[in-house]
Amino acid sequence: MQIMRRLYLYAAFLAGLAASVNGMIQTLNALWQPGFSRSADVLAGGLASLLVGFPVMLGHWLWAQRLAREHLEERQTWIRAAALHFAWAVPWLIALYRLLDLAQQALWPYFEKPPYGVVVWRQGVLTVVVNGLVGAFFAYRNRRETGAAQRALHRLQGWLWTLHALALGSQGLFGISQAWLEQTDYRWPQSIVWAAAGVLLGVAVAPWWRRWGREKEERRSAIHATLTLLTGLTGLAVVAAGLVEALWATSGAVLGVMAGAEAGQRLGVLLLGRLLPWGAATWWMGRTWRRLEASWPTPRGRLLRARAEAFAGLGGLFLFGLGLAMLWRALMQAWLEGLGAPILARGIGFAGVGLPLWWSCWRVLQRDALTPSEVGGAVRRSLGRRGLLYAALLGSVLTLMGTLGALVYHGLLLLLAGETWPAVEWWTALGSGAVALGLGAFHWSWLRQDQAWETAQQAQRLSAFHVWLLSDGTSPVLGLLQERLRSLVPQLPLHWHDLGRGLPTPDQPVQAVVLVGHTLSTLNEMWRLWLERFTGAKLVLPVGGPWLWVGMGDASPEALLEETVHRLRALALGGSVQGWERLTWRQALPAAFGLFVWFLFWAAFLVG
Repeated sequence: MQIMRRLYLYAAFLAGLAASVNGMIQTLNALWQPGFSRSADVLAGGLASLLVGFPVMLGHWLWAQRLAREHLEERQTWIRAAALHFAWAVPWLIALYRLLDLAQQALWPYFEKPPYGVVVWRQGVLTVVVNGLVGAFFAYRNRRETGAAQRALHRLQGWLWTLHALALGSQGLFGISQAWLEQTDYRWPQSIVWAAAGVLLGVAVAPWWRRWGREKEERRSAIHATLTLLTGLTGLAVVAAGLVEALWATSGAVLGVMAGAEAGQRLGVLLLGRLLPWGAATWWMGRTWRRLEASWPTPRGRLLRARAEAFAGLGGLFLFGLGLAMLWRALMQAWLEGLGAPILARGIGFAGVGLPLWWSCWRVLQRDALTPSEVGGAVRRSLGRRGLLYAALLGSVLTLMGTLGALVYHGLLLLLAGETWPAVEWWTALGSGAVALGLGAFHWSWLRQDQAWETAQQAQRLSAFHVWLLSDGTSPVLGLLQERLRSLVPQLPLHWHDLGRGLPTPDQPVQAVVLVGHTLSTLNEMWRLWLERFTGAKLVLPVGGPWLWVGMGDASPEALLEETVHRLRALALGGSVQGWERLTWRQALPAAFGLFVWFLFWAAFLVG
């Protein structure tokens, strides 16, 4: 009920805020125009939006503030935190890009381009002023909010503004280098404005990162480390894409596909606009991460780094596999039809970047995973390493499905309709399948080795976990449990002990004790004191007697025995290093959103 109320409350507030801001801009724009040129349609539309949206926004804002004053937990909710951050970040973002557009138009006369008219300038200035003031008001209000949700979203906002700074700066440098080397004057205004905006925005967000690095609590937070790694991965992705293009241009010039002057210009543009800014950002984030990892518990920080290495390695593996397929096609084309220089240049670019990237990440992962230590075992079982192996295997299987499907399809067409497929395409499909088969077999072999190692580790841990079944001789349930344990978990050492024979001796290993529920009331004082001092696992079977065990429902004795067996096995295997505590969806939401934005940013950047 409260969640639905919050969703309605802040959704209505944001809708009223958007209508109010839009109506205020239209109204001021219409009133600013000289007398008879004033547009009645624009004025009426602006006043309508303002008169309808402002009461809705104000009413729901006051309602939200009253609830926040009366209920402390209301100020800690994720919905309120997200709405307040949205209320100041989006207006500032709109104002920023509108201001960049105005600055770009102001430079147009210096490059022999017609500037905007007065009406467009007036609209732009009002958009910047109104959105800037609205964003400033809610940013001030947001500074007074406290709670884990606010802190997490504050870090996320800092990361998003950092990405904006890097994107603007790199795109500006890319355009400046392109305009300078390729003599394209039309790119100068936008490139100068974007580069300056990137630098200024980077200077503005730098204090956030410095403050996070000084505070011990912030350095140890999962979201700070996650955002640091995502920024570094973003820079690494852009650098890898730039290196692919650079190697492609170089090989194209050598093979005669591209003129030497054109290749030189492209290399210069890539160096100034892609490799230098994003390479510097990647280096800085790597340096920041090393300081973060030094302040963390070793397994936890190492496991998060393993995820980043696995993700980067998977990207390198994709580039490497694609490059190998292109190289194979170029060789087959050269054999059957003549040298295919363009496809050969592309293959050299993809494979030349993908192989070092994948191998460097895989080598570090393997070095840590094969280390005979507790941390090494945790890395070997980590989600990042397993994700890399299974993702590579899935990509190989899907590629094999596609190539085999194409071969079968064209083979059937040849048999049934006599339609031929070019020989180059046949050999290309076979080569792509062979590459996928080789990469899949490599990762499958390591999955098999990991499974064998995990089985041996589990057997070792199970054999060191001694379970004592304490019986008073009146219930056959422990005998049934002993049979189940010996059939399902044969490696587990079991000890049958009669309660009337006395206590276990100090030299006898005991990691867990199991007894039937009704025997708890018949224990003597000696056993009660021993069980109080016992620090291992203590399990009670809720069977026997005319008691109804609350919370057990209609569980049958067989189901209870199965649950006890699984519980003992989990306890025996629970001594391994765990990298991360289990997070709730509210705790994991900022990191998941950050990863989603990272995907969108990378895709838009590479496509654009």
